[in-house]
Amino acid sequence: MVRGTPLSINGLWPALRVTVDPGRSIADRELVLAAVQQDGAALAFASEELREEKEVVLQAVHQTGSALAFAAPALKADREAHGAAMAAAREEWPVAMAGGLVEAIARDFVVWAAVQESGLALEHAADELRDDEDLVFVAVATGAALRFASPRLRAQRRMVCQALRADEAALAWASEVPGRAFASLGA
Repeated sequence: MVRGTPLSINGLWPALRVTVDPGRSIADRELVLAAVQQDGAALAFASEELREEKEVVLQAVHQTGSALAFAAPALKADREAHGAAMAAAREEWPVAMAGGLVEAIARDFVVWAAVQESGLALEHAADELRDDEDLVFVAVATGAALRFASPRLRAQRRMVCQALRADEAALAWASEVPGRAFASLGA
C-alpha cells in the first residue's frame, strides 16, 4: 500500500478515510470494527491485539469467511469462528466454491484442532499448512513435530528454539545451516 492513500480493499470501503503506512497496523478498535463490517478482509490491517479479540474476528468472518486467515492462531481453531466463516462462505457460494474456500476453511480447522491436541499431527497437514508460521509454532512446542515443518520453517531460529525447549533431540530436524548455528546452544 502506498503511504498516505486511503485504506481500502478493492475500493469496497472507501468511505473510511484512513491512511496506513506500509507494515503498520490499526489498533483503534472502533475503526477496525467499522471496517470489518464493510469488508471482513480489513482484519488484515488490524493490530495483533484486535486479531486476538473474538468479537472483532467474528464480525470479520461474518462478512467475509476467508478473513479467518487473518485471525490470531487461537481463533483459527475456534468452532464459532469457523462456523461463521463457513456460513459466510456459503453466502459467497459461487466464488467460495470455485476457489475451494469452504473446503479450505474446514480443512484448516481440522488441522488446527489436531495440532493443538498433538503437534505430531502436523505430519498429515498439507504442504502450505506445514509452512504456516503460526500453526507450526504451536506444533513444534512438542519438539519432535519440527521434522514435519517446511524446510523454510525448519531453518528459522524461532521455530528451532521453540522445538528445543521441548526436546533437545529436535536439533536433528533443523535445516542444515541453522542446525550448525544452533549447535552452540548446547542442545
